[in-house]
Amino acid sequence: MPAAAYFDCSFGAKTSNMKIKVVVHEAEQGGFWAEVPAIAGCASQGDTMDELMRNLHEAIEGCLAVDIAAPKPGDKRRILEIAV
Repeated sequence: MPAAAYFDCSFGAKTSNMKIKVVVHEAEQGGFWAEVPAIAGCASQGDTMDELMRNLHEAIEGCLAVDIAAPKPGDKRRILEIAV
């Protein structure tokens, strides 16, 4: 059964909504598990649909979180944060 997860993500002082589709499966041993096709390796599980959705929010945040070192003086690169 496909489902769409609505994921609130913060970028600095702004908050935007990002809509991410997830595929929800009923687990053989009970409960649910879900995968996020747009983010390789991102998946989670939960005993209830509510728990699954909470766990998915945490998993997606973790999969999208990336620490990037600040550019050194004179470096031509820029680090930008965009809201989607």
